[in-house]
Amino acid sequence: MLLAELVPEFGDQSTVIRQGIRLLAQESRRRETLNEVLEAWEAEAGPLDEAEVDSMSRRYFDR
Repeated sequence: MLLAELVPEFGDQSTVIRQGIRLLAQESRRRETLNEVLEAWEAEAGPLDEAEVDSMSRRYFDR
């Protein structure tokens, strides 16, 4: 089980779960920010090219 594998590194199950929730929240905030940037960009420069958006998303957020 993944939780059991992570416990030695992080201390206990509760800490592992809290860290997982923090990472999920961070990812959610990043995606929200990206959507806000893309909406502002589209409002200023017109429709976005989906391929360009995908490329930028991978370059800046898939780390």
